[in-house]
Amino acid sequence: MKKKIFITGGTGTLGINLIKKLSNTDHKLFVIYRDKKKLLPFKDLKKKISFIKLNLSNKVLLNKTINKINPHIVFHLASSYFNPPDLDLEDHLEANFYNTFNLVNALKKTQIEKFIFSGSAAVYENGKNLSEKSKYSFVNNYGFSKLLCSKLLTTYKNLYNFPYIELRFFSFYGDWEKSTRLVKSAITSALKKKIFYLLSENQIRDYIYIEDAVNALISVSKKKNIFGVFNICSAKKQSTHKLVKIIYKKLNLKKEMVKTKYNLKTNIIKEMVGNNLKAKKILKWQPIFSIDDGLNQAIRSIKNH
Repeated sequence: MKKKIFITGGTGTLGINLIKKLSNTDHKLFVIYRDKKKLLPFKDLKKKISFIKLNLSNKVLLNKTINKINPHIVFHLASSYFNPPDLDLEDHLEANFYNTFNLVNALKKTQIEKFIFSGSAAVYENGKNLSEKSKYSFVNNYGFSKLLCSKLLTTYKNLYNFPYIELRFFSFYGDWEKSTRLVKSAITSALKKKIFYLLSENQIRDYIYIEDAVNALISVSKKKNIFGVFNICSAKKQSTHKLVKIIYKKLNLKKEMVKTKYNLKTNIIKEMVGNNLKAKKILKWQPIFSIDDGLNQAIRSIKNH
């Protein structure tokens, strides 16, 4: 059945890849944006998508837009960023909590079928085998603001039977990734045969290729009678320092070209590895790409761009 799909954060890594995949369906896509320059990835898709210039902080215009479209499905992907950690708490609250509140408040009286929120593993304390029931962290502003969004959605579910699903993404990478992210910056540097400087101590992460992340979003949009929180991760640990060396090896460069130059101001999360059993069991989703396959795809993508 043809659906009206409303997407925030469409010019981010997750949004771009989701929209490109959904553009091959019969659904009607409504994508909001703030900076027209960031619509470059969609230059060949503009006839298939309705782009709307809108800031979620503008409650009046947001309500008018929602009432006019009356979407069936909402992908709320808009968010502040964590790396580099140069935003203060007020910035994160504005971009995450208050804008999410404005959006769900505008939607609560509509006939919305599903609200899919891109959460973050940053809500958890450091650790491995992190499940949806693991302890929360209150030490970084980004994670705290995302946690408040999660609590808001739970409250709206209880008060208004708001049909939300929160996907807590771990470290995704791949096509259209920001240049400041580790995988993208390492590949770009390696392609230019430059020395790569690791600016922080070695950390353990849970990496997931962007296509697996997008497949999770699309999968939950098709599920009925499902709500709540789901970790979207590989459940496999990966050293950040080793990851960069793997990238350099793939491009036939010596590991000696990867050097350390620690920046003591860098915000360190030493270990963050997830548990994806709930997503496997209930959503019937699991990652397809290994870290090796994902890096090969990412390298090809960056070469093409």
